[in-house]
Amino acid sequence: MKGLIKEGSRPYAYQRAVPKQFRERFSGKAKYFLNLDTQDHDEAIRRAQVAERDFEALCGADVSPVFNLDAIAGMILNEGVQPG
Repeated sequence: MKGLIKEGSRPYAYQRAVPKQFRERFSGKAKYFLNLDTQDHDEAIRRAQVAERDFEALCGADVSPVFNLDAIAGMILNEGVQPG
């Protein structure tokens, strides 16, 4: 899983870069880091998935691609509807 890290005998952790437009939601930090407090790989994956959902919730819907079907149809049909 992307973002899952392990360094030596330390417990697993999860990290992810914070896009500039969302840094105010993360106290200005450029990196989101969470100690997962486990040495077990399978448990670390489960906890990292929860951390990923929490990260996306803090960013809002803007972090995942969202398709605006009306805007796409307008562009195809050249009706002047702009994506937004």
